[in-house]
Amino acid sequence: MGDGSGNVGDGGTDGGDPSTDDGDDPPPSDGMVDTSDGVAAGHQLASLLTAEAQTSASITTEAVFMASQAAGTGQVVASGTLTRQGQSFSWSPEPSDRLVVALGDGTTISLWVEQFAGDTTSPSAFLSTDHQLTYVATVDDRVDMRLSSLRQGGTMNASATGKYTHEGVAYDVDLQLAGTTYFESDSTGTHNLDEHRTTGTIKATGFDLDVDEDWRFELVVAGNESAQSTHRTIRNSLRLGETTFDWVDVLVQKSFRDGVPSELDTYWLARGQVLRNGEPYGAYRLDPSATLESVAVVLDTPDGAIEIDRDRT
Repeated sequence: MGDGSGNVGDGGTDGGDPSTDDGDDPPPSDGMVDTSDGVAAGHQLASLLTAEAQTSASITTEAVFMASQAAGTGQVVASGTLTRQGQSFSWSPEPSDRLVVALGDGTTISLWVEQFAGDTTSPSAFLSTDHQLTYVATVDDRVDMRLSSLRQGGTMNASATGKYTHEGVAYDVDLQLAGTTYFESDSTGTHNLDEHRTTGTIKATGFDLDVDEDWRFELVVAGNESAQSTHRTIRNSLRLGETTFDWVDVLVQKSFRDGVPSELDTYWLARGQVLRNGEPYGAYRLDPSATLESVAVVLDTPDGAIEIDRDRT
C-alpha cells in the first residue's frame, strides 16, 4: 500500500478530528437549562452528530491508509502515531494497541480500530463501496465514542454511542442509522443519493432527547458544477426538565448549486410545529435576510424567534 517511507502526504485529513470541533469548547456543564437553547439542540444535535460521524469515518480511514503506507508491509496497519509536520504527517510504530493522530495544534485523536474491511485501493474507494468499519475514537477529553459503518450493496447501517461534548454540554449518545445509498461515477461526473432514518437517544442532565428523523441527500457533480438537495423530516421528542417538547410534521428542505443556496422560491421549505406539553409552542418558517444575502430556518415561539441555522446565498 505504499513505498515504506516514514513520511506521508496530508492525505486529505485537513487538520480535522472525529468531532470536527475547534478545541475551544468550555468545560462540560451540568446540563441544559435554557429553553431556547434546549429546543434548538433538539433540532440540531442528531443531524450534527450524523455529519460528524461521517467525518470521523473519513478521517479514520485516511489515518489507517497513511499508517499502512508508511509501515510499508503491504498490510493494513491501525497502530502507531501519526504526527503532523507542516502539510504532511510522519509515522512511528508505537503505541502498538491504537492509532494516535497528533494534529500539532494540541489536539490528539486516539483510534482503536476493531474492524477494517473493504476496498483498500484508496480511502474514497473504501467508504464509497462495500465495507465494514468499527472503531473507538477519543478526542482529548471531549469525545469518547464507539462508531461503526457497514455498507453492503445498496444498504447502509451505522451507529454512534458514547460521550460527546458540544458547546460546553456533555451528552450521552446512542444513535443508529439505517437506509440506502447509491453512488455512480463516469466520465461526465458523479451522482450520490443517500436516504436514511436516524433513531436513538441523546441525553444530558435535564435533557432527554428521543430521536426519530428521516434524511434524504442528493448530490450531482459534473465538471466544476454541482447541484445538491437535502430533505429532512423530524419527529423528535424532548424532555427538558419537567417539560416535554414534540416535533410534529416538521419538514426542512434546501437546495444548492455550486455550494450556494438555489431555488429559494420553489424548493426551500421550513414547516411544522413544536408542541410543549401537548400544546402549540413554536412554528417553523424561512427567514431571508433583508438584503437576501442569507436565509435562516427559524422557530417562532412565545419566547421569541429561535434561529436554527443560516445559509449564505
